[in-house]
Amino acid sequence: MARTAVVAGTATAVSNRVSRRQADRWSQQDAQAYGQPDPGYAEPPPAPAAPAADPIESIRQLGRAYVGFAVNNPNHFRFMFMSPQHHKDEAHTPEDPGWRSFGALLDAVKRGVAAGRFKAVDPLTAAQVLWMNVHGVACALITMPPAQWPHGPAANDLVDQVIENGIRGLLVGPGKA
Repeated sequence: MARTAVVAGTATAVSNRVSRRQADRWSQQDAQAYGQPDPGYAEPPPAPAAPAADPIESIRQLGRAYVGFAVNNPNHFRFMFMSPQHHKDEAHTPEDPGWRSFGALLDAVKRGVAAGRFKAVDPLTAAQVLWMNVHGVACALITMPPAQWPHGPAANDLVDQVIENGIRGLLVGPGKA
């Protein structure tokens, strides 16, 4: 038992050291590519105390929070979602933060379908599509300098447009949600 604790503690220490080293490497790359270093970890904006009563507003809040975390913490986001570390063989559990976060999105989609505001879609697939929308824009915003965007830098309201476009694809009727 003691040996297992020592091994686990050593593995954790090594993992943390590797994480810091990788974050430092990414900060150096950011400094070279963008002319300024990554500011380091910034606490994400506080989550709403409870999900919005309106499922569509919940989806907007979740999307903005997801992209906001990525933009404010690009190295942490890269490590979490864009490195092999994230793809462990271990199964996710309901206690995992990622499981809970995606569960909030899935719940909002289910509420939208149940309320008749969304088409009769598979909520899991719809939630995955919405997640991929914000994940894609988050990755692009943290990896592409403004000069590399096609025909100019990203629009100021790009994140909101991506979120609204995803929502519009699920709506029962045409128009703004």
